[in-house]
Amino acid sequence: AISLVWAPGSPYRLYKAPIGTSFHDITASVVAGSVRARGASGSFSEFVVVVDSAPDYTTELQGAYLALEEQLDNPEIGVTAMTTLLNDLEGSKVAAAATDYAGAIAAIDRLLGHAQAFSDDGVPGRWRSQRDLVNVEGDLVGLAGVARFTLGRLAGDP
Repeated sequence: AISLVWAPGSPYRLYKAPIGTSFHDITASVVAGSVRARGASGSFSEFVVVVDSAPDYTTELQGAYLALEEQLDNPEIGVTAMTTLLNDLEGSKVAAAATDYAGAIAAIDRLLGHAQAFSDDGVPGRWRSQRDLVNVEGDLVGLAGVARFTLGRLAGDP
């Protein structure tokens, strides 16, 4: 057994994979104490904690933004919700490009708030064990959490 010990800037990350697919990062936070990694998504999966020994947060942020853009291209999202969420995402991208990480995080926080505010009224937010519904809100919240975590690391947060 390996003891996971937290330190500021911890290299631990939380990855998930729907059964039979590739793992991807869903880390929303890694906090002090016994290592506790948190993440979210809109469906059930397998999970693993990994050590990211050579993080490239700039590249990871671009991947997080791309994943959010792809999710926002979902035709199940209403036009008003999609426009609002895309504006939030663009605001985060513009701020990050100017290395205004606090501004980029604030824009992601607005995206998170809007995704939840539009829940079931423009952003489907339900999931069932039959897997016949896609929890778009849950996926957006999870992807935004990864972007927020990565922006925090770029800002120097532990």
